Amino acid sequence: MTAEDVINDVLVELGKLPDHLLIATVFDNKPAELKALANEWGWMDTEVREQLYAIAWRIVNAQP
Repeated sequence: MTAEDVINDVLVELGKLPDHLLIATVFDNKPAELKALANEWGWMDTEVREQLYAIAWRIVNAQP
């Protein structure tokens, strides 16, 4: 599963209709540490998904 697939699933969990712009926004806002963690454990890892969820939640709810 790719990062985009996981972000899509996270956005659906948040009740948002995923589109390419929203997926790209979440992807572009992930820290380098998250990418390193995903490279080590995979995008489906619980910790990776939880961090992506937190990033997506802040974006969807317009939190800094």
